[in-house]
Amino acid sequence: MAEGLKICIRAETWLRYCQDQAAIISLQSIHGGLLVALGDLETGFALLTDCQKRTKSCTDPLANWRVRTAYAVALFDTKDFDRAAEAAAESLDYAETSGLAKGSVLIARSIAGRMAARALGEHRLARREIDNTLLARTEDQLRSILTEAQAENLPYEIAECHCYLGLLAWTRSEDAAAAAHYIAAIAASRVAEDEVMLAETSYWYAYLLAGQRAFGEAVSLLAAIEAMEGVLATPGMKLRHFDMRFRIAEMAGDWRAAFDYHKVYHEMVVEDYRRLASARAYTMKLALDLETMRRKEDSARLERERLLKENLRLASEQREAVLASRTDPLTGLGNRRELQLRCSDWAESGVTHAALLLFDIDHFKRINDMFSHATGDMSRTPTSTPPRMPAATAAWRRRRNAWCSPPDVRRHTVDIRWRQTRDDAPCR
Repeated sequence: MAEGLKICIRAETWLRYCQDQAAIISLQSIHGGLLVALGDLETGFALLTDCQKRTKSCTDPLANWRVRTAYAVALFDTKDFDRAAEAAAESLDYAETSGLAKGSVLIARSIAGRMAARALGEHRLARREIDNTLLARTEDQLRSILTEAQAENLPYEIAECHCYLGLLAWTRSEDAAAAAHYIAAIAASRVAEDEVMLAETSYWYAYLLAGQRAFGEAVSLLAAIEAMEGVLATPGMKLRHFDMRFRIAEMAGDWRAAFDYHKVYHEMVVEDYRRLASARAYTMKLALDLETMRRKEDSARLERERLLKENLRLASEQREAVLASRTDPLTGLGNRRELQLRCSDWAESGVTHAALLLFDIDHFKRINDMFSHATGDMSRTPTSTPPRMPAATAAWRRRRNAWCSPPDVRRHTVDIRWRQTRDDAPCR
C-alpha cells in the first residue's frame, strides 16, 4: 500500500495539467482509499468526499461509480459497516441506472450484498436489532448473483455468495442452512484458490460451531487458518483472527486462553497504531518531498519558457539583421551583398542561364534640388516594384540604378558593363 500511495502522490503532480475529470476523480478516489487503509482517515475521507462532489460535473458513469464504491469500501475498512452498506446500496443504484456494462453491475451487486450481509451479521454479534427488510432484500440479491455465477462457473463469486448467504441464515438463527452454505463456500474457495475468502468463511463457520458448543471443530478451523501465512499477512486479518480466537475461547469458558489471546490482540492493536503513525509520517515525508520536487519543476518550467522566449527573440533579431544587411533600406530591394549572394547560390546550384535587365532612372537630382532629398527619396520608392515582372524575378538597386534577373530567361551569356557617372548624368 505504501508503494501505491507513493505512485498516487507522484501522479498528483500531473493532475494540474490534466483536463480529464474522470481520470482526476478516479486517481483521487484510489488515493483517498489508500490513505484510509493506512489510517489517515481525515485526509482520506476529505479526498473521497471531494471526489463525490466532483461526480456532479463528471459525465463518465464508470468513473462516478468507482468513486461511490471507493467511499463505501473506505467505510467498510474503518468497520463502519452500517454506513458502508448504505453507501454500497447507493453505488449499486447508480450502476443499475447509469447504463454500466453487465460486468460492472454484477460487481456492484456483489459489493452491496457483501457489505449489507456483514452489517447484519455484526448486528447479530452485538445483539442489536435486525432490519428484516434489508435482510430479505440482501438475500434475494445474493441468490440472484449466485445463479449467474453458477451459470458462468465463477468459483470466487460462488464462494462469496455462499459465505454471505450463510451469514444471513445465521443472522436469522437458521444454523443448519448457514452451515450448509459455509461448507459450500469453503469448497468453492478451494476451487478458486482464494485463501482470503476461505479464511473469511472459516471465521463465521467457526463462530457458528462455537455457538453449537462444537469447540474442537471451531478451533481446528482457526488452526487451519494460522497455517495460511499469506492470509495473516493481509492487512487487518491477523487482528481479526486473534479477536475470533478470544471470542471462541471466552464462549468455551477457557479463561486462560481467552486472556492470552486478548493480550496478543491488544499488543497487535498497539503495534497497528504505531504502524499507522509511521505510515502517516511516511506519507507526510512523501508529500513534502514531492512538494519540493513540484516547486523545482515549476521553477525549471518557468526558466524553460523564459529561455524559449529569449531564443525566439534572438532568432527574430537575427533574421531582421540578416535581412537588413542584404536589403536597401530606401526601396526594399536587394543591395550589392544580396546580388553577390544570389549569384553565388546560382553558381553552386548549377544555374547556367540567366539575364540582367538594367533600369536607369534619370533626373533625380532635379527633384532633389527643387523639392529636397526627402521628396526625391519618396519619388524613388515606387520604382522598387517594376510592373509585369515574372514571379521568379529577383531585383536589386545600386545607387539610382535598378536591375533585375529572372533565372528562367534562356540566354547563354549576358555581359553588362557598368559605367559610373555623376549623380546628374544617366547611365547608358
